[in-house]
Amino acid sequence: MDKTINTLEIGHNGVKLVIGYQIEHKPVVLYANTFHYEKSVENGEIVEPIVVANAIKALLKNVAETLNIIVEDVVLALPAIDLEIFVGRQQTSVLAAKVDKVDVTNVTTLLRKSKIDAQKQIVSIVPINFSLESGKSFYSAPIGEPSTLLSLDAYLHLLPLWIYNSYINVVENAGIKVLKTFAETYALGELYNRQKDVATNYVLIDFGAERTSVSLIAQNRLFFSKSFKLGSYHLTAHISQKLNISLEKAEELKRIYGFDTSPIKTKFAIAKRDDEVGTKISTNQLNEVINEFLLIHQRNLDDTLAIMAKVQQINALKDYQMIITGGGTKLHGYQTFLAREGHGYNYIFAQANIIGARNPEYATCLGLIKAYTRYAMEIGDEQTPVGPLSRK
Repeated sequence: MDKTINTLEIGHNGVKLVIGYQIEHKPVVLYANTFHYEKSVENGEIVEPIVVANAIKALLKNVAETLNIIVEDVVLALPAIDLEIFVGRQQTSVLAAKVDKVDVTNVTTLLRKSKIDAQKQIVSIVPINFSLESGKSFYSAPIGEPSTLLSLDAYLHLLPLWIYNSYINVVENAGIKVLKTFAETYALGELYNRQKDVATNYVLIDFGAERTSVSLIAQNRLFFSKSFKLGSYHLTAHISQKLNISLEKAEELKRIYGFDTSPIKTKFAIAKRDDEVGTKISTNQLNEVINEFLLIHQRNLDDTLAIMAKVQQINALKDYQMIITGGGTKLHGYQTFLAREGHGYNYIFAQANIIGARNPEYATCLGLIKAYTRYAMEIGDEQTPVGPLSRK
C-alpha cells in the first residue's frame, strides 16, 4: 500500500477528515468522518477557532481509537475566496552536475517568494514544465538530468493572508502540522481530471453550503475560478423564512421531500408553521419556495458563467461539459430543475472514480489526495510557510 495522505477540510457545517492514498488515479479511502458544529465558520471566516480546533481534535481521537492511526500532519483545503491565478517563472543554478531534489526546492522557493500582492499568499505552485539549459522540457522534476541551470514555469494560486493564516493557525492549535495547502476548487478539479468520461477542458461547478464556485479547467489545469455567496445553507434559511419554521425543520423538509418534480403533485400537509394557530404547510408550498430559491441561484450561476466566458474569451460554453458537484446537488429534483432551467448546457452530475466514501460532501478531501499525490510526483514535499497575519 502507498503512503497514506491525511486530508482536512474546514467547512460551514463541520470539519471533514479523510485518510487514504491513490492508485491508478483513483483515491482509495481508509477513513472518512465529519465532526459537525454550528455557526463557527461563516462566509469562509473562522469565527469560533476554539470550537473548530476542538472538532479537529475529536476527529483525531476518533481515528486513533477506531483505526489506531495517529495523525501528525494534514493536507489542508482552503476556501477559494478571491482566488487569483498567475503564471510565474524562476531559474536557479544547479549545485552539482545533475539536477537534484535540492535544486527543485530552490527553484520552487524562488517562485514562492515572488512579490505579487502583499495581502495575498501563494498557497500552491502547479508546474507547467521544468526546463534545462539544453532546452529540454519535462512535466515533472528532471531529477538526475545533466544541466547547470533549472527553470520552472508554473501556475501560482494566491489567496488572502487572513484566510491562509487563520486556517493554518486553527489546525496547529489542534496539535498537528499543515503539510501542504490547496485551494478547494483546485482540489476538486484534480478529483475529476483524467477520468475517462470527463473531457480535458470543462467547467466545474461546486454547489456548496455557503458558496457556489465556477471554475474553468483546461488541459487538466485550473485557469479560472469565481464564486458567489449562495449555497445549500441559504436554501434552508430561505425555506425557514418563507414558511415561518425553524432552521432545523426547514433542513428536515429539504432533506426528506426536496423539490418534487412529479407531474401530479399532492397537496397533503407535511408540517406546521410556527404561528399561533399552527397553519399547515403543503408539499406544493414547499415546492414553490424551493423553486423560487433555485431560480435565484440559477441567475447567479448564469451571471458567473457569463463573466468567465468573457474573461476567458469562450465563445461557445455549450460545447463544454458542466461537471457539477457539492452537497447542494443532493437536493432531490435538482437534476430535473437544471434540465428545465439550465439553458441547454451539458450538465453532468459528478461521479468520481473512487474506492470508498462516495458521498459528494467528501469530494474536496478526495481531491486533496489526488492533488498532493500529483504535487509530490512533480515537485516533491515542501513545507507550507506561514506569512504575517493580516485581516480583511
